[in-house]
Amino acid sequence: MLIYKSGCLGCVFLREIGCNCEDSGTDTHLIWAEGEKYFTREIGCCVEDVVKEFSNPALFKEVVSKKSKIFSSQFKTEYEEIHHGFKRLTLVSADRKQEVYMEDFLFAEDNKYREHNLKQAAKVYTDLLSKEFEK
Repeated sequence: MLIYKSGCLGCVFLREIGCNCEDSGTDTHLIWAEGEKYFTREIGCCVEDVVKEFSNPALFKEVVSKKSKIFSSQFKTEYEEIHHGFKRLTLVSADRKQEVYMEDFLFAEDNKYREHNLKQAAKVYTDLLSKEFEK
């Protein structure tokens, strides 16, 4: 199972009309395979609880096949920000759990390590997953 989570720490959020839960400002998506079919489900108290077919099974397979490179990504920065967006990618299999966490300031124009960080496999694949969920 692949878990893609994005959100913001310390940010102010506008509540959806009719949503009475305490939204933490995060989006969580699960992606998994059942035989030859791939599925996704968004998790959160202000979202509809629906399982859908994942539109890009090749991306899921690629993330799994390149997991060593993705989950060994190394990010650099000279500073941290209190309020920032983040992305977390977690791969859970029968024998282990791997996770990578990225803050948006790692890719800021004023981070001298920006180009290095942009080339990390975790950044590349979280961007591809993000595009899938924005469709």
